[in-house]
Amino acid sequence: MNHVTSFPTADETTVANAFDDRAASPPFVKVQIGAATLYLGDSAAVLPYITGVDACVADGPYGLSFMGKAWDYDVPTAGFWSLVWNALKPGAHLVNFASARTYHRMAVQVEDGGFDIRDQLLWVYGSGFPKSHDVSKAIDKTLGAKRQVVGTHGRIGYNALAEANGVQTCNVTQWDRTSAVAVTAEAQQWQGYGTALKPAHEPIVLARKPFKGSVANNVLKHGTGGLNIAATRVPTSGGDAAKHKAAWNSATTTDIRVCAGAKLHHLSGVVLSSAGGVKIPRH
Repeated sequence: MNHVTSFPTADETTVANAFDDRAASPPFVKVQIGAATLYLGDSAAVLPYITGVDACVADGPYGLSFMGKAWDYDVPTAGFWSLVWNALKPGAHLVNFASARTYHRMAVQVEDGGFDIRDQLLWVYGSGFPKSHDVSKAIDKTLGAKRQVVGTHGRIGYNALAEANGVQTCNVTQWDRTSAVAVTAEAQQWQGYGTALKPAHEPIVLARKPFKGSVANNVLKHGTGGLNIAATRVPTSGGDAAKHKAAWNSATTTDIRVCAGAKLHHLSGVVLSSAGGVKIPRH
C-alpha cells in the first residue's frame, strides 16, 4: 500500500545554509512505494529538502520551445544544477538527456553548476519524425508552379488559447498531399534537398560531483565515484552472444567506427570517400 505524507524527512541541520529560507509547509507531496520515495512537486522546490543522493538521472527541458511552451524556452540553468549538486553525495554521478541542437548549452550549465563533465552518452533511435523543409517544393511554390494533388494528409492541431488556460484540446484537419515530382527546372535542380536531418539521437551528459581525496577513499566513505563498467559490456561469447549477433542487421546498421577519409584495414580495407561514410560489412 502506498503511504502519502506531506512533510520532508531531511534533518534541518544537514541542509546547506543556502536553503534556510525553505517554507515551513513543504511545497510537495511525498509518496512511499515500497523502498522508493516519490516527491511530487516542482523539482527546484523539492531539491532543498533532499540530501545524500547517490545519483541523478534527469530529462529536463531541451530549450526548443516545444509547441510554444514557456517551460521549454531554455535549458535548466546553472542555479538549478547547483541545487542538484547540493542534494548529491560527493562523487555522485549525473546523467541528463538533451537535444542535439542544445546539448552544448545544457552541458555548460551543468558544468557551471559545479559538476565535472566526464563523458557523453548517446540514445540512438530510428523513430524520429523529420521536420525538414522541402527545398524543391518551396522553389516551385515561390515561382508560382502548382504541383499535382495526389491525396490528403490528416493533421492534428492544438488550440493554444485553450491550453494556456489549462485545457488540453486538439482537432484533426485534412490537407492536400502534393506530388513529390518537381514542376520547374529550377526546382528539379534541388530535388531531394531539405533543411534538417531526421532526429535519430539524443546526447546525454555524464557528469560527476567533485570530491576530495582518492576515488578509493570516496567509494569506501560514500559508496559513490565509480561506474560499474563490467555490467554494461556486450558479451562476445556464451549464451547472450548469439542473441546480440542475431539482433545485428548488417544491411541496415552502420558501424560506429566509420569516419570519412579513414582507411580501416582491420575491418575491410575500404577507403572511404571524403563525402561521407560507407557501410562496413560484419563477419
